[in-house]
Amino acid sequence: MAEQRDAVNLFANTPERAERGFLRRMPDFSRDGFDIDTGRMHQQSLRASFGVWAGDELRGLPNLDEGAEGDEDLQALKTVHTQSIETFAQMADTLRQLGTDRSEGMDNHARLRTAARVLEPKLARLRQTAEREIARAEAAIASEQGEIERATRAADAGEAVTHGEIRAHWKAMPDSERTGHLLAPKLAQLDADTLRALASAPAYMTGLSEQQHAKVREEAARRVAPAKLARLQRLRAGRALASTAVETLERRAHRLVDFNRARQLAEAEAAARAKRAERYGVTE
Repeated sequence: MAEQRDAVNLFANTPERAERGFLRRMPDFSRDGFDIDTGRMHQQSLRASFGVWAGDELRGLPNLDEGAEGDEDLQALKTVHTQSIETFAQMADTLRQLGTDRSEGMDNHARLRTAARVLEPKLARLRQTAEREIARAEAAIASEQGEIERATRAADAGEAVTHGEIRAHWKAMPDSERTGHLLAPKLAQLDADTLRALASAPAYMTGLSEQQHAKVREEAARRVAPAKLARLQRLRAGRALASTAVETLERRAHRLVDFNRARQLAEAEAAARAKRAERYGVTE
């Protein structure tokens, strides 16, 4: 039993920290984002690690609420992001309370089992919600991409011929001239037909590199389907933020709580209860 207790009580080498020995290590305010003694949140750390839905001008991050009114797919991603931060705050408060619980029978093994029992269902529910909503967002992203691709294609046979001629002309250009046309000022001056012709065919048919072709496709989308491009960009950013928030929460939870050890302790306690019941004919 002493060896088991030492395995849980990793850092409780001072009397005032003995009740925190149920954690893998003492939480660090900056790294883990909260103070286990006071429950205070490190807002800057949380913003940096979970991301900011409302954007951050200093870091060049967009405000995903702008222009997103009524977008249910994006709002679902926002909910996942918000719930991740809320669940983190709940986790921090749970660990703080357990660390100060000195009630009878509440040793570090009991604290660890309680932490896992409270937190695991919350993490599992959030993961399930995140997977569902991210899959939904990916379907919306694919739909918007398809709409943009259709908007750049030739509308009829005559336009298809013209687009083919434009691509052949670009492919025959010297590399330096082609690259010059793709610099920011000149790229914005290209006409919509040229952009559509280049964007609607594979890069190898245009003489463009994959990176250059991606720039042309984005500019073509901005020109012919600006609203759809804006939504596509918001969905991609929202998907990334939601995924990051969930992964950050899970990583921090597992960094502090040994869920496998808690499961072993719970199973051992259940086995001990069953043995006592069998021996004495009573249930607890």
